[in-house]
Amino acid sequence: MYHILVPVDEHVDRTWMEIDYLNSLPADRDATQITVAHAYENEPRDDQPVERPEAVRIAIQELEADGFAVQHREISGPPSDGIVSLAADLEADAIVMAGRKRAPTAKVVFGSVTQSVILNSTCPVTVVGISE
Repeated sequence: MYHILVPVDEHVDRTWMEIDYLNSLPADRDATQITVAHAYENEPRDDQPVERPEAVRIAIQELEADGFAVQHREISGPPSDGIVSLAADLEADAIVMAGRKRAPTAKVVFGSVTQSVILNSTCPVTVVGISE
């Protein structure tokens, strides 16, 4: 089974970019496992219920409705370290993550999390959603 890790932050617009990209792949959905992951900078306390961000709920619901097998994982600590570590633990075949335009001069610059994942991951990383 082909396994894709999809890190999702709180930004719903970026989540839709990831969903659109995944739906554009010529993948056999029955042979594709997607893990939607969300990083929490501060680990939640055991007595404190954690509510999934809207973007995570949308990713899971939409990808399941589109026919993918989807699981959810939470990451604690620095997002880039957690994403790279989780990809290795899952033996992910690929990571798909949304980028963003950062400079006011309209130059595309990867965010620090995206750049760190690209540099440290042992599997291919596809960055979607960046346009000028």
